[in-house]
Amino acid sequence: MDKKEFFEKVAEMRKHQKTFFTAKPNSQERKDALIASKRLETEIDNEIARVQAVLAKKEIFLIQYQDVDGTTASHLVEGFDMATQYRKGYTVANITKRIITYNGRDWEAMALQPGITMPTTIGGKEGGNP
Repeated sequence: MDKKEFFEKVAEMRKHQKTFFTAKPNSQERKDALIASKRLETEIDNEIARVQAVLAKKEIFLIQYQDVDGTTASHLVEGFDMATQYRKGYTVANITKRIITYNGRDWEAMALQPGITMPTTIGGKEGGNP
């Protein structure tokens, strides 16, 4: 669900809630508003739970794709949601990231998951070179 659809569902739910509180007790209008409001509330709660699960992920993924001019573009993405963001033609690999100390300085080390052969790349945390 995108942000516009989410907003529209919340607005519709609020409309049904207002109808519920302004309708006469025991009226069919009030019952219908309650049912519609509860249905939308469930959809919204499910979407919130899905987004929270995506944001809670701390994995870093390397995404590579071939550009129109033949070059390969690469991006490191944190919290990449494979279920909704994976596109055909992308190569996605899980990256492990950790801080190591070398020559008295902290460095960010990133490597592809075991089983994939690629050298570990080390870059200075403060942008310096070893």
